[in-house]
Amino acid sequence: MTHSTIAERSLQWLLASATDAMLIIDKDGQLLLVNPALEKLFGYDSGELPGKALETLIPARFRHGHVGLRGSYFERPHPRAM
Repeated sequence: MTHSTIAERSLQWLLASATDAMLIIDKDGQLLLVNPALEKLFGYDSGELPGKALETLIPARFRHGHVGLRGSYFERPHPRAM
C-alpha cells in the first residue's frame, strides 16, 4: 500500500467518523468528498453529492454571490466555518 493510499483512506475515515458536517471541494467548486453528517444535514443519500457544485448546498438566492466568494477564498485559503 502506498503512502498516498494510506493518506487517502485516513482522510476518508476521518470524514466518515466526524459528527460535524464536513466537505472538500476543488478550485472549481466541485464537491470531492462529503461526510455522512453533511449528507444527513442536507437530506442527500450516500454518494449523491460528489461531483456536484458546492452551490448545490447554498440557498438559490445566494448561489450567484457565493461563486465570487469561493473564488476569493482560493486567493488566500484558510480554514473557516461556513
